[in-house]
Amino acid sequence: MGLRHGKQDGYGWVCSVDGRIERLLERVPELVVGRTLAVAACDSGVLIPTPVEIDAGWTTRADVAFSPVIEDLGMVPICGWDEWYVLDQRRHLGSLRVFVNSSGFAPAPVQPALGYGWDKSASAALHQRRLHQAAEFWSQLRCVRPLSFIANGDSLIVATRLQGLHAKILAALA
Repeated sequence: MGLRHGKQDGYGWVCSVDGRIERLLERVPELVVGRTLAVAACDSGVLIPTPVEIDAGWTTRADVAFSPVIEDLGMVPICGWDEWYVLDQRRHLGSLRVFVNSSGFAPAPVQPALGYGWDKSASAALHQRRLHQAAEFWSQLRCVRPLSFIANGDSLIVATRLQGLHAKILAALA
């Protein structure tokens, strides 16, 4: 179960428990270079741009930090437990639910295999909760319509509607 992928709502998505965001961006820089990041979470919380970042063009609206156009990968804040919406330009995204902080979140949850002594009803309830989170995620993606979504937490999750990038992302994480 190290790498799962699929397509939904016009997005190709990848979920990798072994994936590293740095490796992905080195191999597929066009995922973010030339684009704006809307950072919904950085180190599982709100990214507050430093004065240097503000001078470089970072802004905030509500609890979302917006980058200037990313010119090189050194401009990307990688903290772990990050959630980004990749946009063609800055725009108000409304109120966002942050998914990266939900342990076990995936765009298409898999029913966990029951081990010895596991509580079947608790496992079923957990799976239902994860299915509900996935439904909320896809609903939010349909509303926000980012070019790509990247979450770097329990798993590395990438969803993109950019032509050709889904295959490159799969290759980079394989």
